[in-house]
Amino acid sequence: MARLSGDERSNFLFRSMTLVMLATLLSRMLGFFREMAIAYRFGATMEADAYLVALLLPTILFYAFSDALKNTFITVFASFKKEENAAFFVNTLAFYLAAALLVLVLLGVIFAPQLAFLLAPGFRGEAFSLTVRLIRILVPGIFFMGLAGLATGLLHSHHRFVIPALVSAPHNIIIILSALYLSLKYGVVGLAWGSLLAVASQFLIQVPSLFHISFNFRPGLSLRHPGIQKVFVLLPAIVLSSAVLELKHLLDRLFASFLSAGSIAALNYAERIYVLPQGIFATGVIIVLYPTLVELLAEKDMPSFTSQVKRGLSLLFFALLPVSAGLIILRRPLVDFLFLRGAFDTSASHLTAQALLFYTPGLVGFALHYFCNRIYFALQEVRTMAWVNLAMVGANALFNFLLMPLLGHGGIALGTSLAFTLGSLWLFAVFTRRLELSFSELLLKPFLRAALAAAFMAAFLYLYLFLWTGVFRQPFAGLPLLLTATALGGSFYFGSACLLRIPEAHLLLSFITGFFRGKKSFEL
Repeated sequence: MARLSGDERSNFLFRSMTLVMLATLLSRMLGFFREMAIAYRFGATMEADAYLVALLLPTILFYAFSDALKNTFITVFASFKKEENAAFFVNTLAFYLAAALLVLVLLGVIFAPQLAFLLAPGFRGEAFSLTVRLIRILVPGIFFMGLAGLATGLLHSHHRFVIPALVSAPHNIIIILSALYLSLKYGVVGLAWGSLLAVASQFLIQVPSLFHISFNFRPGLSLRHPGIQKVFVLLPAIVLSSAVLELKHLLDRLFASFLSAGSIAALNYAERIYVLPQGIFATGVIIVLYPTLVELLAEKDMPSFTSQVKRGLSLLFFALLPVSAGLIILRRPLVDFLFLRGAFDTSASHLTAQALLFYTPGLVGFALHYFCNRIYFALQEVRTMAWVNLAMVGANALFNFLLMPLLGHGGIALGTSLAFTLGSLWLFAVFTRRLELSFSELLLKPFLRAALAAAFMAAFLYLYLFLWTGVFRQPFAGLPLLLTATALGGSFYFGSACLLRIPEAHLLLSFITGFFRGKKSFEL
């Protein structure tokens, strides 16, 4: 991005965030249809548990290596992307990455039984054998996931965000078709082969965009390039930090494998719901903001860096706190509407709604953790971040162990929420102290303002639901309830935010009125 003034940068970031959020919304909605298709075909059964466990390894490695590589690449590439040897760095990194990924694939195929035991030690007999078979089908997807991460990093470094945000769309469509059609003949094995093809599409869809950036791809291999050496220094800690969320998935499934059949699937379906707003709002804000934060630090422009951090946090709280309240209150009718069909019965709906109740309080904590990690990536302060994230994983396991006997799979969800919320606050406190920033100004004040408006909305929703079921005697389920509750609750939240003079509410109001008046740009 060329050197822009403050207003120009704000307008560019706002437009980019909007486009990424829309692209992510499309992908996430397709993700819901994907989960609905899998739930329809397999429900909360042993086959669903085996598929989800087998899918866990490629997913962990995707976020551990692909996401870490993307963020490491952006951090390192920013310091010399205008230099002549930048293309040499990209080509060298791509070569060594591809070689390492092929070795991982081979090891995954050979040691599939050991991996199945590690991922789900409670599985026995047919469940274990099926998981081993599915791992061997899915593990080659690691190769394409790694290349997709590198391609995304290169496109983000050139401020191209929309195509990377859309990679999940063909991925989800392929899995939906596999669940509905391939599984009819081949069962869950057909779904696994379709999932492998879907993973490959995440890289292939980005290839045309790589040839449209002003970048000279030049051959060459050398470990002496300063960028390669810096990647080797930063990557291990960033890999660990990027893997924390996926290690959470592993821990959840590991503990849930000792519970009744369907517990893993219920946790997965609940997670699909609460990650939707996080994926739309948190991802949209952070993906667009991160390359800018890296560039501002490279330019040593700390006032602008602090301003962008504050703006990003305010947007996250404003968007996610009312969503959290709404998910807790409307969890059962939402689960019924999304999944209650086919093999997904009322028992599965109850299990999923219970998991969603305990996952949702951690929604803001998850987003804040994601945001704090990117700040540490940009600062290249990866050692502290790695130690805090390791402690958070340990706390996650401890909370799961303590709460599972009391709340079953709900205790696993609550343990995860507690661990990530505490860990993200710890990361943020260290970051503000080191940069001599105000914890209260950056985090506490915007959080409390949005939380107060969300509390007003929650009280209104409870009153509305009392009238809906008690006075008008309508069923506590169905699309009419969800649509009216969402529209009225959202309107009440927006009105409360305006009365409380929350800046993001007035920004949104200015944007809406400006749009209808025909204005082409608005200040962020």
